[in-house]
Parts: sequence; C-alpha cells; structure tokens
Amino acid sequence: MEQLELLASSLGTVITLISIVIAVVQKQFFQQKFCKKLSWKKIEIGVDYIFEQLKIQNFQPDVIMALSERGVAVVVKKFNEQAYQIPIMVSFWKNNAEKDTPNYIELHSRGRHFYMPSAIFGYIGCKILVIDDWSYTGASMRSVLSELLRAGCKKEDVKLCTICSTHAAKEELGILSRYIKDSNSFCFPWGHAS
Repeated sequence: MEQLELLASSLGTVITLISIVIAVVQKQFFQQKFCKKLSWKKIEIGVDYIFEQLKIQNFQPDVIMALSERGVAVVVKKFNEQAYQIPIMVSFWKNNAEKDTPNYIELHSRGRHFYMPSAIFGYIGCKILVIDDWSYTGASMRSVLSELLRAGCKKEDVKLCTICSTHAAKEELGILSRYIKDSNSFCFPWGHAS
C-alpha cells in the first residue's frame, strides 16, 4: 500500500513538472509565432531616423540618459559609426528596493522602483536626450521629465526618444519614435516589449 502511495505521489510530481514545461514551451511558441519581431535592421533604421530627426530639429545633445540598458542598446550603433564624444548615463530598474542607492534618485513607474542617476542634474542648462527602447504609457518618461523640470531644466532642453511608442505616449509627451505600436505584442532582438 505504501509503495502504491509513493508511486502515486511520484507520478503526481512528474505530471506537475511536465505541465510546467509544456506551459513554458507554449508561452515561448506563442511569443515567437504571434509576436511581431523588430529585426536588428529595423532597430538600425529606427536609430538612424531618431538621430536624423534630432539633426533636422537642430537638437545636439550634451548628454544622453538611457532609461535602461536597453536604451543604451539603441544608441550604441550610432556611437560605433561616428566619433561622438557625449556622456551616456544609465538608469536602472529594481522590483524591490532593499536600501538606499547612492548617487541615484528613486522614482516609481508601473509599480516598480526606477533609479535615475543624480549626476544628470549637473547638466541643467544643457541639452539632454532621454532615450529608451519602448514607451507604452509614457509613465517612465513622464517621471524623468518631471524631475528634470523640477530641477530647473527648460522643456526645450530635453528631448524624449524611443524606437517604439504608443500613440498615447507620443502625443502626450511628444516622444520622438520611429515605430508606433498600440500594443506590446512585439519583440525586440533582446526580448519582448514590456
């Protein structure tokens, strides 16, 4: 009887593990099958478009602040092609703040902690380019813009750019974007839009 119970318990565990594996595989299949992909070529086209628009608008940034490491990926191509000598600062996200993070300002967006480098405030009065891969609601961009304006930045000295944004984020904040997507059902070469 004990052996039968042990066998049933083991079988239940195996079935549960198989179910988890199937769920993960189905999710990956769904994302690959139904998720529109932006290729590296389209990313390059998007980056070229953004920098061309900045040139047309006569906006020469003195500093670039990327909202994440994905934002840095957006500008690396341009920096490799040309001899730009512009500092790049990188913000980062944390789900749970465990302690103070020196030299960063804590902001909140979409229920997560967002850390903006305080060194950016040394560029008040300069042209600041804020860039990221994607803006769905514009909440992160809005938080950064609010902090910069509160610190004394002029709105015309800050330009917000993404490879993709929704119509809502683009219209509300004036985000310069190459591609407009009104859902996050697409993937960058580095992962699903989120």
